[in-house]
Amino acid sequence: MKQKILILGGTKFVGRLLVSKLLEDNSYEIYLFNRGETNPNLFSNVNRIKGDRETDDIDQIKNKKWDFVVDFSSFYPKSLLKTLLNLDKGITKYIFISSISAYNFTEYDSSFEITENYNLAECSKKEAVDTTLKTYGKRKAECENILKKQEWLNKIILRPSIIYGEYDWSDRFYYWLYRVKKGHKFILPESGQQKLSLTYAQDLVKTISELLKSDINNGVYNCSTNEPKSLKEIVECMAIELDLDLNDLIINISQEWLLKNSIKPQNDIPLWFGGNLMLDNQKIKKDLNIKFTDFRETVKKTIAFYNELKWYKPSIGLSKNKELETIEKVAKETNTDYNIG
Repeated sequence: MKQKILILGGTKFVGRLLVSKLLEDNSYEIYLFNRGETNPNLFSNVNRIKGDRETDDIDQIKNKKWDFVVDFSSFYPKSLLKTLLNLDKGITKYIFISSISAYNFTEYDSSFEITENYNLAECSKKEAVDTTLKTYGKRKAECENILKKQEWLNKIILRPSIIYGEYDWSDRFYYWLYRVKKGHKFILPESGQQKLSLTYAQDLVKTISELLKSDINNGVYNCSTNEPKSLKEIVECMAIELDLDLNDLIINISQEWLLKNSIKPQNDIPLWFGGNLMLDNQKIKKDLNIKFTDFRETVKKTIAFYNELKWYKPSIGLSKNKELETIEKVAKETNTDYNIG
């Protein structure tokens, strides 16, 4: 008999990749619960439950026996609690996709790799119902707290870092691929020395798939799939795979100057956080005995995906004109000739 798996979300990014992988395995009877707004024509051969989990629509999962639940779409503590109240107590495993943002970064000095026992952010009642991105991490942390209180539930909490790969709608990783690909001069804050952890989407899918089969119970795991790399190392790897020369393309500008001139980390320059952002992933590699894809290979596969999309302009970050204006400004102030033409 096939095992019934309920996926909350499942048509946008990592969820989409997971469904595609699970369809290759005849062990599962797959159900998707989502609003049916993102890629509604995907997976016509998969069972659909259409609804908004922030409403009473979530009651549709009640009185059904699920073997597994994979939760990609839980962003609010109240709706998560209602989801849990609707679940049959015989569920085998609940896999919750949290985030690195759940950690309390007000205490992080960026000098070490964060382990799973590091403090989570605190979430007030007001923040728990806030709908802005500012409270995203706090709400994820509170969702984790709710899950941990469910003694009857076998739950696995995954905290990925910055996710990249096929179908990545955020364009954070693509922002840099695009700049290297186009061969224009671009800004690299602090010479690109600040390190960050990344999560390759297909490796996150592999992790979830292994957890569905494993006998691991009630675990919390960082799920970065690459060792921390500097932004410079990342763009250098991109250049190698794109067969381009980075010489004279990188414009190193100090963090102090950028901040002083209202260039904002993350918003204006993706993957720049003003310091290191590093996760320790030793626990998940040990417990699952999993081997993640070599970083260079992930870059190659991601480039192949964007080749098919014909290299559209990134939806985030500095526009090319704004970046050139910034380079011209710092060149003038420092009396440096960047030869930007």
